[in-house]
Amino acid sequence: MASGFLTHQQKVLRLYKKALRHLESWCIFRDKYRFYACMLRARFDENKDEKDMVKATMMLKSGEEEFWANQHPQPYIFPDSPGGTSYERYECFKVPDWCLDYWHPTEKAMYPDYFAKREQWKKLRDQSWDREGYLTAPLAPAPSSSYKTAWNSYSRFCAQHRSFPAQFNHKGIMAFIVHLRDILQLSPTTIKSYLSGIQHHYRLKCIPAPTLLSLPAVSMTLRGIEKSLPPTSPIRMPITTVILLKVKQLQVETPVDGLKTEALPPARKEGDLPPLWWQYVTRPRERPM
Repeated sequence: MASGFLTHQQKVLRLYKKALRHLESWCIFRDKYRFYACMLRARFDENKDEKDMVKATMMLKSGEEEFWANQHPQPYIFPDSPGGTSYERYECFKVPDWCLDYWHPTEKAMYPDYFAKREQWKKLRDQSWDREGYLTAPLAPAPSSSYKTAWNSYSRFCAQHRSFPAQFNHKGIMAFIVHLRDILQLSPTTIKSYLSGIQHHYRLKCIPAPTLLSLPAVSMTLRGIEKSLPPTSPIRMPITTVILLKVKQLQVETPVDGLKTEALPPARKEGDLPPLWWQYVTRPRERPM
């Protein structure tokens, strides 16, 4: 794990390396560079056993000042190093790590030691990922479990159709939505939850992908599924004694010839139950803050 502070030993080693690199920029000929490099190493070896940290810190400070005064104005920088001409030039062509999961077993057999260590690293990462919880901490246990179920279902679907689940595929997402509706008979709400799980996995793996639910084709497909569903009948409440008493009370409160105005019925009498329209004229109870 990277630390925000460097030890005294790390600072000395970095100073020695910087001094050698700038000395190499000053000395073009190799024999001359080796002569001054040996002298530089001797200066560091003279004080490597210093026990007094105050004195060692003062020597380190004077060494940093000497390096700053004698550094090369245009030091040699490796092309792939920070500040070089080719730094991060080919980052876009590097294959991500998840592609190794889809190697054929015969290809993995060519590098047995590497893939054996890689499997151990993956197990360790899976064990510590949820415990560290940097990205999954905001999720409740229920959404986290449903997201894992959605990703496992999508992975099996991609395996059946010979496609890579860890790579965004617009046609694959649309086919998966049709599979969820026609084969698994899932509701539009559950399909949206599955898409959210796939989106969450893309973010965890840093896979570039747009927001799935905002794609025009996805939103239009979900709207079409919702319109194709048969209309749901309203839920009928069972007839109980309480409902019968409320109906009887409403008949008593209502005149025989019907209501003449839009005014509310008279106030309840002692012992009467709340009327059927009670939830429309009273404020619902709010949860205390």
